[in-house]
Amino acid sequence: MTTTGYRPARFGRPMRAACLALALGLSGLLAGCETGGEAPVAQAAPPPPTYVGESYLHGSVGSMVRLRNSQPLLVSGYGIVVNLDGTGSAEVPQYLRRWLMNQMQLKGLGSARLNTRQMTPDSVLASDATAVVAVRGIIPPGATRGTRFDVLVEALPNTQTTSLEGGQLWTVDLAIDGLNTSMQFSQPLALGRGAMFLNPLTKNDPSISQEQRLRLPRQGVVLAGGLVTESRRIELVLNQRGWVRSRTIADRINERFPIMPGDRTTVAAAVSDAVVRVEVPRSWIGREGDLLKLVSHVFVEREAGFVQNKTRQLAGILATDAKQAPRVVAAWRALGKTALPVLREYYNHADLNVRLAALEAGVKLEDPTPTQSLLELVRHADVNVRAAAARSLIELPRSLKVANAIRTLLDDESIDATGRPIRIVTYEAMADRKDPMIQRVPIGDANNIKFLIDLLPADKPMVYASQEGLPRLVIFGRNTGFKAPINAALWDGRLRLRSGGVGETMSVFYQRPNGSSKTFQMAPTVANLALLLGQPASLSNPHESPNLSYSHVVSALVGLHLSRHLAADWKVQPNALADAIERYLRKPADTVRPEIGAKPSGYQALATQRNDAVAQGDTTNARPSVGTPRRVGDVPDALPAPTPRPTAQVDPSDLPPAQETYLIPAPSDAPSAPAGRTPSSNREGNGDDPTGPQARSTP
Repeated sequence: MTTTGYRPARFGRPMRAACLALALGLSGLLAGCETGGEAPVAQAAPPPPTYVGESYLHGSVGSMVRLRNSQPLLVSGYGIVVNLDGTGSAEVPQYLRRWLMNQMQLKGLGSARLNTRQMTPDSVLASDATAVVAVRGIIPPGATRGTRFDVLVEALPNTQTTSLEGGQLWTVDLAIDGLNTSMQFSQPLALGRGAMFLNPLTKNDPSISQEQRLRLPRQGVVLAGGLVTESRRIELVLNQRGWVRSRTIADRINERFPIMPGDRTTVAAAVSDAVVRVEVPRSWIGREGDLLKLVSHVFVEREAGFVQNKTRQLAGILATDAKQAPRVVAAWRALGKTALPVLREYYNHADLNVRLAALEAGVKLEDPTPTQSLLELVRHADVNVRAAAARSLIELPRSLKVANAIRTLLDDESIDATGRPIRIVTYEAMADRKDPMIQRVPIGDANNIKFLIDLLPADKPMVYASQEGLPRLVIFGRNTGFKAPINAALWDGRLRLRSGGVGETMSVFYQRPNGSSKTFQMAPTVANLALLLGQPASLSNPHESPNLSYSHVVSALVGLHLSRHLAADWKVQPNALADAIERYLRKPADTVRPEIGAKPSGYQALATQRNDAVAQGDTTNARPSVGTPRRVGDVPDALPAPTPRPTAQVDPSDLPPAQETYLIPAPSDAPSAPAGRTPSSNREGNGDDPTGPQARSTP
């Protein structure tokens, strides 16, 4: 039988493949039935965990997210150091020469309009007063535009540069992988510029090998010389996606950190179902690391009684494991002032770890009641307890008892478990909070603070030089001076000090490299000598002065210390930047980067001492911002013509008469016992000291 108009359907290739797959699947299923087996079932990927980390912190923001861009970031670039005293080199790698010349031309060298026609890129690179260098720095987590950080400067390998001492780093762009030899650069994230600092004590350190002695002068640090130009965006990536979850987290963070006058937006914003963006508010600039730590420890739950129950649970955790103290303190602080009624129960707890942690959290939450407990602990026999109590005591409202206790701590020479004297631990806490007991004298002008002189009311004299952040020369005892009589000569006799008996004025002779010289008269104190050597001429100080850099002032004081003319102990703050960068370079890209400048807190040191284990804290830590955000100028400083050293020296027995008298005045309002609480912005350490490019100086 034939039917017209009908044609059997024809399967295309896709349909035939589908049928074949179905047939094979059925045959496999039938085969499984025949043999008594089961067909394999595809396993779905397990869902990501809701919470991560310590179980007692489950429910906190940090347990529900991972932080993106929360690690220190290494930036680098090629630069030029100028003003060297013949210790530079004309050698430049060929792959770098053309790029450097182009950069100098872009910044105005050889320009008649900028009056730099006499200084061409070729002449700069050919001078032994310059050196081509590699510049590296670590931008802290969450750093905002204007944040300052230290930068490490090293002469390029295989060049003849012998020393960077006395040099000035011209403005250099710093970017990720900015030292690649293919000259492929990413967007600059920071700038670097300033005067070199080389630790003068390394020259006389017997533990340093001869090879290290040759290498160390080729490496220096520009303190606070890095300036962040692009704020680092911080994002919280949820473990489990969901709009409800991301909005809940953002809302809870904003409740704990509400918008304040001057803020342009909320702290947290849910930008997707998987990401919450965090903006650093103005009141937290300079303390971005602390903010991130608190945000991570904010609990999302709001049920009645939760804060009280969680406060007690955290105390129980700390009583069994002292190493959890940093996390417990952060969690207590994140709970807010509603935790204080319960937290006060632990201010006199029998366990010192619980007691110290509760007192620290209470003080951070602006509770004024821990005063008596802290006054007792600063007299404790354990040096680590005293160190921890000192940090908290500094933040309390001032009374005569508190002021007297601080003075006692400033004379405490005991060494804590971190290897630092209690008096330095106390000073650093005071400096972070702009404590009014510090008489601060800025050296430089409003646009160029070279270093600070911090004078402290102490009975035991000591001089302490910082090597991190804005340079500071700290003098314990405002009248700390020299052993009389004094007749000292430094720098081949170009700097000489002479004084007769106790109380007599001191003559200071200084001869410049070009041969001109001058003698000054001053009261014989360390502060006055530092002021004389470092202060440039200005409207308020019209006298001609040496105008030396911080590095050279420290070098002069170290020379007087080593020759036993200084009537005080001498300490230099260690700088771990070089080691931190080396560890950073050794770490795989996906691991946590090494932290710099982190110091164990007192109760951590106590746990280390008692439990013989290093206490572990949060990895987030940021260096305080120093100064108002300000862009460093792009046009480099003028390169002076080389000035030969004089061959003849002035006879030290025939010093010319003094022409000016230098004296740092006593504070008009010395705060022996200032009333009231130190403002929060100062107490938390906003770092509002002005700073700028370091001034050129040649000793």
